[in-house]
Order: sequence, then structure tokens, then C-alpha cells
Amino acid sequence: MRDARGTANVIAVQLNAASLVHAGESGLRVAGKPHCLHIAANETHTWYGVRGKRGRAAVEAHGVLTGRTGVRVHDCWAPHWRLDDSIHALCNAHLPRE
Repeated sequence: MRDARGTANVIAVQLNAASLVHAGESGLRVAGKPHCLHIAANETHTWYGVRGKRGRAAVEAHGVLTGRTGVRVHDCWAPHWRLDDSIHALCNAHLPRE
């Protein structure tokens, strides 16, 4: 049986190789302190990562969304544009605010 970290790594590898990935982030609290929940998902896999910071360094530390060359659907958050050579698609739910 695979442990949770091993499973998360398998999911991360699958998402990095996927032709299309949805990416997002949201705030949450861990032990009463603000953190950022980073999410990467496609039709078969979902990966979650938590970091104390929200910026590009946090996403790069996860290593899940960096170095992709497929399509990345996201909310126009600035770090998404600088992480890789993805083809960028914007989430329709976020377009009105842009």
C-alpha cells in the first residue's frame, strides 16, 4: 500500500504530463495561521498542496505546476504566467473581474 506522500507524488507526475491542467489557489488557516492551498486538477486527478506563502516561490517549491508545456487553465494570477511554457487558458468564472 502506498503512503499519502507517495500517492501525492504519483498524482503530481500524472498532472505534469497531462495535456490540460486546471490550477488554482485559495486561502486557508493551519494552526490559526494563514496559508495558501494550491490545487492542480484534470478529469482524473486532483493534487492539493499547502504552503505558508502564496507567491511564485511557494508554487515552485511544490514542483507540480512548473515546467509544463500543455494547457494551463487558471484565474489570471500573475505567477501562472511565469511558471512555464504552458498554453494559457483563463477560467471563465474569473473573466468578468479581468
